[in-house]
Amino acid sequence: MKTIDTVEISVPDSIADLARAVLIHGPVSRGELAEQLGLSLPTLTRLSRALIDRGILYEVDDLSQNTTGRPTKPLDVRPEAGYYMGVKLTGDQAIGVLTDIKANELVRLEANFMDRRVSTVHRILVKLYQDLIEKAHYASEVKALGISIGGYVHQDGTIGYASFLGWENVDLAGPLSEELGIPVYIENDIVAVAGAEHWFGLGRGHTDFSVITVGAGLGYGLVRRDRVVNTQDARLGIGTHIILDADGPSCSEGYKGCATELLTTPALLEQATAHFGRTVSFDELVALFKEGDAFARNIFFRAGRALGRLIALVSSLALVDTFVLAGEAIELFRGTEDVVWEEINRDRKVEFTPLTILVDEGNFVAWARGAAAVAIQSSFDRLLVA
Repeated sequence: MKTIDTVEISVPDSIADLARAVLIHGPVSRGELAEQLGLSLPTLTRLSRALIDRGILYEVDDLSQNTTGRPTKPLDVRPEAGYYMGVKLTGDQAIGVLTDIKANELVRLEANFMDRRVSTVHRILVKLYQDLIEKAHYASEVKALGISIGGYVHQDGTIGYASFLGWENVDLAGPLSEELGIPVYIENDIVAVAGAEHWFGLGRGHTDFSVITVGAGLGYGLVRRDRVVNTQDARLGIGTHIILDADGPSCSEGYKGCATELLTTPALLEQATAHFGRTVSFDELVALFKEGDAFARNIFFRAGRALGRLIALVSSLALVDTFVLAGEAIELFRGTEDVVWEEINRDRKVEFTPLTILVDEGNFVAWARGAAAVAIQSSFDRLLVA
């Protein structure tokens, strides 16, 4: 990842592990933390005191205790310990949020760009950063900026390709970091969302789960053993052409009944446009579905069955039983939930663990918040030594 300098950040593992554990699981008792981190209570108390004195952690009065003994004081991270910015880049828009260190949204702004040149997007991002700072005047210092993008991002933060923007081999983070004077981190959008759901969202407290996003593209992320799977393949969007309906329509690359053709909004709208002989928006297609239009119901229910098959397949192969659904086209699930569950359960044995589906209603803001989570996670150690 690109940062503003090459100074090596050194934080004792015990301090970093403690701070991260509290950020992810807080409010949490010292006893739970000691057991989780393999530390003695005296050692944990000493380490936590140092972070409390720094204003990073604080003690929470636990009003739930109903004992006559000494009340416990669980530890939590102060939300105002740091402020971060996240931006989701689409093919024509930048959606930005300013958050606290717990990824709580404080301010949101959007900016459109007329062309997709790197210089144009760079200028828009600088202006968006400045506008967010001005609007959230109480957040005087942003620690880091995270950007999520649909495409392949190298380990060093350079963009290998971003099809929505028509970019190949672009260094956006380096020049931005130099101009803004803060670390800038760029990540594949589904990896970013998975990280946000894991630390701050619906996946919080789950050690193993999958994230599936439906919208302009199809995304699949995985958290195993309390860590986001962030391999090269995870950043390449594998699974987009997996066959979910052998009798379904073919995508532009010739895959018949694949996930992209059945579940992404561009494919659904292309089918609708061909059927109605005019341009159809996704909101209009949703309205037609709710009104009972036969064509809209057909492609929605076909999408619901495909989503159910995809969830069942991921559960069987990745051995996860919890799913977080997100993305701007989440209405696909809301409108066909019974069909999705029917397809999930069609081939599952009664002995299998029941599945749980959690729905993130954040739409594009969830993507921007995911980018902020990337900034928090990537620069967290810097905060501990600041």
